[in-house]
Amino acid sequence: MASGRSGAGGKPDGFETGRLSRVSIGVPPPPPFHTSRPRLFELLDQRRRITTVFGPAGFGKTTLISGWLAESANTENAAWIALDEDLGDGHLLAEQWLEAIRHVRPNACEVAYAMVHDHRIVRPRAIFTSMLNELARQKARWTFVLDDYPVKDPRLDDLIAFICEGSPANVDIILLSRGEPSLPLGRWRVSHKLTEIGLGDLRFTPDETRAFLTEAMNVRLREEDLELLERRVDGWAAGIQLSALWINGRNRSSDRTEPGADETGLDLVSFDGRHRFVAEYLANEVLANQDEATRRFLIATSVVDRFTASLCDAILDGHESSSTLHELRKRALFVVALDDQKEWYRYHHLFRDFLRSHVEPARAIEIHSRASSWFERAGHPNEAIKHAIAAGDPDRAAELVQRHADDQLGDGEFHQLLRWLNALPENVIRRNVELSAYKAWLLYLRGQPGEAEAFFDKVAANGDPENAQSGPLLAFKAYLAINRGRIKEAEQAATAAIESLAGSRSFFSGLAMLLLGTAQRISGDRARAISTLWGAVRLAESHGNLMVRLEATSDLVPLKAAAGKLQEAARLCERAIEETGDAPRGLTTTGPLHIRLGQLLYELDDRARAEIMLDRGVELCERLGNVNYVYLGKRHLARLAYANGQTKRAYELLGDASQFADRAEHGRQRSLVDVVEAEFRLRDGNVAAAAALIGDATEWAEKATEFEQFIRARLLLAQDRPRAADTLLARVESDARDDGRLGGVFTSLLLRTLAAEIRGEKATAERRLIEALSLGGPAGYVRRLLDLGAPIHDVLQRVESRSPFAVQYLDCFDQEREDEAEGAASGLLTGTEQQILELLSRGMSNRDIAKRLGITVGTAKWHIHHIYQKLDVASRTAAVYRAREIRLIEG
Repeated sequence: MASGRSGAGGKPDGFETGRLSRVSIGVPPPPPFHTSRPRLFELLDQRRRITTVFGPAGFGKTTLISGWLAESANTENAAWIALDEDLGDGHLLAEQWLEAIRHVRPNACEVAYAMVHDHRIVRPRAIFTSMLNELARQKARWTFVLDDYPVKDPRLDDLIAFICEGSPANVDIILLSRGEPSLPLGRWRVSHKLTEIGLGDLRFTPDETRAFLTEAMNVRLREEDLELLERRVDGWAAGIQLSALWINGRNRSSDRTEPGADETGLDLVSFDGRHRFVAEYLANEVLANQDEATRRFLIATSVVDRFTASLCDAILDGHESSSTLHELRKRALFVVALDDQKEWYRYHHLFRDFLRSHVEPARAIEIHSRASSWFERAGHPNEAIKHAIAAGDPDRAAELVQRHADDQLGDGEFHQLLRWLNALPENVIRRNVELSAYKAWLLYLRGQPGEAEAFFDKVAANGDPENAQSGPLLAFKAYLAINRGRIKEAEQAATAAIESLAGSRSFFSGLAMLLLGTAQRISGDRARAISTLWGAVRLAESHGNLMVRLEATSDLVPLKAAAGKLQEAARLCERAIEETGDAPRGLTTTGPLHIRLGQLLYELDDRARAEIMLDRGVELCERLGNVNYVYLGKRHLARLAYANGQTKRAYELLGDASQFADRAEHGRQRSLVDVVEAEFRLRDGNVAAAAALIGDATEWAEKATEFEQFIRARLLLAQDRPRAADTLLARVESDARDDGRLGGVFTSLLLRTLAAEIRGEKATAERRLIEALSLGGPAGYVRRLLDLGAPIHDVLQRVESRSPFAVQYLDCFDQEREDEAEGAASGLLTGTEQQILELLSRGMSNRDIAKRLGITVGTAKWHIHHIYQKLDVASRTAAVYRAREIRLIEG
């Protein structure tokens, strides 16, 4: 290996830009000094789906499994996950696990991989469910080894129990731990899922001890000394190894040159039987028997958890670390290879902890500082920040976080950024307005609005008064105002943020422009909103900010749709989704676009495709933590379900949305859910319930949305107050005409048609409807008319001969009745469910179905589950048989 010194301004030798491996990439090879253990290998060969290997440090757990994997013929797909100490909330474990899988099969688990690298807030269970589903479809058997499993980590225990119990038959999991964690071991024993290798199994037998000493360490003891040593170390593998090193060290100090000679005169009686004391004694002897350069190397490099020759050179200001590491591994000085290329290493934990006790505090700070600089040059900010904090330099750590924050956000690494921020002292964050804004915003995205606002208020109140007017905090203030329905305040804050951030490449500059455009759109300032949002798209493209670019695009869609450009809006969605492609960082960020496209398809009455897009969009936005679009998607899924005659599901979806809004303290979104429910109640004929729901619906915003005003007008019509409804609608129509919102004009005319009809003004009703049809027909508006039901159908029939579009809309009504009749005969299968049933009959797998329909495998399984429920079956074969029996499908 090269010396590892970097050139001027370059990176350390041997590195490529990218994420530092936090797992053993490939199964680590067994150490040079080890011996085969047939009795345990046989037990492992006959293992059940879950295997636990529990024992104190140094009992050979890792060596046992790596040796068995090296000799076994049935572990081609084996992955080794060396668990980090800071597992966070489970996302880091998911990242480690997937990296290990993809080392074996580079293109495996694409969806789960995208979820890890692209999420803002993704439940770890969702990631592992996706991963296990893909592994289940593979024929190969997988073996996963989780090394250094912590004894006390309730969050990890819950997640690992979920993974173990949900793993398919072709997945084996082996847990290595120093103690027994709080896993449901009893349940696994009863269900015959568990193979246990405990301390009694791990202890070396006298024969194994003799074999290890003679074959691996080239040490031969007299029989009585061997028996005494075996009693003292009690089968402890590390103790045996340390004793052999001690013996060999005595040989070198006494100039004994005959390898393998019987050792005599050893003071084995002085060995303490307690493992900790044996380790301390022998470690001192081992360290004392090294030359000064080796001792200096061992002690200094123990400060870092993992190291390469290049990093060791940086720590020691040397250039011979590669040969030193090779010699240490050759001599079994507790150096463990972490990859099969033998580039990354760590020390045995017990040995590392002992070495660290010899590091002077001032020297430790210097080493952490050097390590931080090295990791920064190597392009690994996570470790650079960690060591800067350990060096007692939180200001430098904060500088690193700020330097890399935009890249993390641009790549969708929201959880990683929040981990960095949480590691910094709060007073350091509060002194930095940009970091403060990042933390407040990320807390809000995680569904912690109260904590986010409290943190924001604390920063604004206790910091420099000018901080409250800084660009990043103003952008967060605008974001908060939009989510609270304070649109004028949002516009003011976003405008001020844009001015403050002018000329910068900050993530918040693009976000501020997006928020201004969103506020303008909500307030009805259509022309300015379009201009601002296109500006946000261009700015985000120039900054490489994918998230802001896609969200700005999705905000442009309803503006085009409102102008009657439904097809153009749909193409804008489809083009943006297609351009994003299957890149991992782009997958989940297309969620809002899927929901917008689903809205458009519903309006065009393409309900089957609308359901697919809305389902996928909600799923992707839930991964992102994009709560506003989750609400929007669920509301439109509810309207779609109601249109399909699935009233129970429609109300269930609204219930989900309202509970979500309540938990997030999102009153504005809750009120919009109530408005949709009021629409359903009106269509059900329950006028009193509708009135109760929307009595205060418009009080959340400075100006009610157009949709809210249409529902209020429908309530007035249902209350037999057509004049009041017509007055309201005339104002909405006028505003829509002035603003070029063709959809608003069309809907206003439809409802004013019904107002005239109720008042007995039939000629006026017919005239208004004919005008509405001439506008809405060419644009493609369908559901706005169909959702008004029988009252508008009656007027349509009267104008059939005077409007070519009247015939088309009447045909749509006829088709809807046919669909309802078919739905009743089929147990109310949705369009998507019918499509999936057809594909099931062709023998297609869940993965193939998902690919054909453009949905995720999880969504496909969800639909199949509903098909089983409706057909009262429990398998694919039974579903297809039943469907053919009742003539849902041919065959």
